[in-house]
Amino acid sequence: MFAVICNINAQSRLVSSWFGFQIENCCINIDSVGQAVGTNTIMAMACSTAFQDHISALAQQAPGIPWTAPWPESNHSTFAWRGVPSIAFTTAGGANLVHQRHDTIDWISPAKLEEVAALVTAIVDSLQDKPLAWCRA
Repeated sequence: MFAVICNINAQSRLVSSWFGFQIENCCINIDSVGQAVGTNTIMAMACSTAFQDHISALAQQAPGIPWTAPWPESNHSTFAWRGVPSIAFTTAGGANLVHQRHDTIDWISPAKLEEVAALVTAIVDSLQDKPLAWCRA
């Protein structure tokens, strides 16, 4: 089971109780991606070496989404701190417009959004049959 979080504020126990499931394989946080003036990035936390190597190999198929160092300042951290493997996407070097009056769709690149969506789909598809122990650190 996966949790895909798109800019929501929720604790893992709340997400689990709201939807009535236990998050097992991983959490995927999609946070502020697709900015036209920035670069989408990907990182992982609280995962096994095999999991991280697997995700890194998939990410290499999306050259516009470089791997970056783990960053704990978003919703995926709540899951990672509880031992749930967490993947996060964000934009590096983008315009500092988030939640400002000029934060409009004009700053979004459809091609960059599509690239993230394709990589997320590939990740979810590739992890469907992986055992829980393989995913976790």
